[in-house]
Amino acid sequence: MTDYVRYWCLTVGLLACAKAPEAPTCPEGTQRAGVQCAPAVNLAPKDPRTLISPGDAGPAPDVGPRPDAGPRPDGGGGGVTLPFFIEEHYAMTGFFSETQAATVERQDCSGVSGTKAGATCMRINFAPNGDAYGGFFFQYPENNWGQMPGLPIPAGAQQVRLRAWGAAGGESLKFGAGINNQEPFDDGFSVETNSIVLSTTPTEYFVDLRGVTYSTVAGGFSWVVETPSGTGDVTFFLDNIEWTTEAPADTAVALPFWVDDHYAMSGFFPGPPAVMEVTEGCPGFTGTDPASACRRIRYVPNGQTFGGFYFQNPPDNFGQVPGLLIAPGATRISFRAWGETGNERAAFGAGLDNSEPNDDGWHVEGTPAPLPTTPTAFSVDISAVTYDRVAGGFLWVVTTPDGTTPVTIYLDNVRWE
Repeated sequence: MTDYVRYWCLTVGLLACAKAPEAPTCPEGTQRAGVQCAPAVNLAPKDPRTLISPGDAGPAPDVGPRPDAGPRPDGGGGGVTLPFFIEEHYAMTGFFSETQAATVERQDCSGVSGTKAGATCMRINFAPNGDAYGGFFFQYPENNWGQMPGLPIPAGAQQVRLRAWGAAGGESLKFGAGINNQEPFDDGFSVETNSIVLSTTPTEYFVDLRGVTYSTVAGGFSWVVETPSGTGDVTFFLDNIEWTTEAPADTAVALPFWVDDHYAMSGFFPGPPAVMEVTEGCPGFTGTDPASACRRIRYVPNGQTFGGFYFQNPPDNFGQVPGLLIAPGATRISFRAWGETGNERAAFGAGLDNSEPNDDGWHVEGTPAPLPTTPTAFSVDISAVTYDRVAGGFLWVVTTPDGTTPVTIYLDNVRWE
């Protein structure tokens, strides 16, 4: 962020800003992009995210060719060098939330130990006002959702690293980079962490860029607050947001672990016209581990003969970027599953082997079998699998031979062991 912008208040797509003395005004028809003035186009706020919510499983991963907008500008860098702090070139202008009812207040915070020279410390308060999520993209130029080229960045960035912490602890957020929304000059990629629960101690996190191909980048960084109840303000802090060529210093996740702690159920297939309705919680059933999640899943085939979901790390990763680093030694993935009426046919598995640059290199899947109506323990055998990074941590698929009859199943306690 430029040093003359000190405080933001945003609500329902309206930017109402109280600022320190203004920088020189850009000419009519242009907007500020750092220290430059760029053409202003289509500045209406929008939600570019593909989210899975009850009744909307989102589009299939193959969304067709990019609109023909001519060749992209080359990635020569335009004077930008790595590493750089995000607010040297990007502005926090891309607001989105579930219904645009949420509000955000931002202030710069000074005197925080560990904030690097050249970086900005931000105190952000998110008021959901009924919304289950909301956040911001840091954009170049301001308010650019891909209608114009983003910032040319030299190749070689391995991560966007940052520090984050909460005012009270327990705040749930995701961090990401890249806008991939089929606009003519979108970034062509989008990566996001899984949900991170903050503590009150400044902690370093990273958005993994390994395997990502980029040239110009409109969405240099993003944050998303998760407020499932739609109530309760969330206050958190960010600093040291930096694009860097240093490889992330990640460590393998120890076994055993709950899949929901590291993977998101984001990989819907085969996609429309089928519809997937996912509801968190399974009233009337017991035995769900407090550390796990139970889901009621209703699949409406609309002509499709099968459908399912991958649990992915990061979300929506079909092998385009590296998956989760998992400690060796796992022999199975255990879980419980059952049907609403009985005899729903389902298969379960793990692993992505689809010739993408960072696929898992393996795939195991059982044969579709009828489910009982009571919660029943099953497992996927991975004892013969050699793995390290895993993008597809678990999958389920239901079969609908007639292509018309909806199927409802339940799933909980998914764990690598």
